Amino acid sequence: MKRTYKLIASRGNEIVFDDRLQADTPRDARQELKRQLGLQSLSGIVYSITEIPVDLIREIVDARLAELAGGAPPQTPVPADVDALVI
Repeated sequence: MKRTYKLIASRGNEIVFDDRLQADTPRDARQELKRQLGLQSLSGIVYSITEIPVDLIREIVDARLAELAGGAPPQTPVPADVDALVI
């Protein structure tokens, strides 16, 4: 089953890849990263692979939609006047 992975890779101070990929395993995602970068090896590349749990995100969204449909006011995660906080 394909899963969604977020990959960020850099060489030195330069980000060379920052995107999502679908793959069966993190290893397959790493192989796809090498293919997209045109490399035989990831030597010299610093990278991070994070699985995006789509099922969990879907559950959270469904629960939030149900909450809103029940008439609950939306919660504001940050103050409404964010500009006042920015210096």
